[in-house]
Amino acid sequence: MKIYQVYRWEHGEGPTVSFYANKAEATRAAKTFIEETDNDMDIVVSVFELPTKKVGLIRALNLISATSECHPSTRVASYEPKEVPDYNSYSFYEDG
Repeated sequence: MKIYQVYRWEHGEGPTVSFYANKAEATRAAKTFIEETDNDMDIVVSVFELPTKKVGLIRALNLISATSECHPSTRVASYEPKEVPDYNSYSFYEDG
């Protein structure tokens, strides 16, 4: 079974993966994330074959982590994030 994954790394929140039934839904979600969230990296849409037999399915699910894209997968789109403001951590500690 072919499914689509959207991988993103939201500023301050960390990595997130979400799954969609088709490319159009995944692409629409990725574009929405671009507009509504601050991301530190490109938002990547990938497609991969999810096995339908129990052993293969368990193996595939165990490969999924929020810190990396699922493998093996094929990237179908990538969207650059909006520019994230550069926070000067030193100014937090300075008086006035």
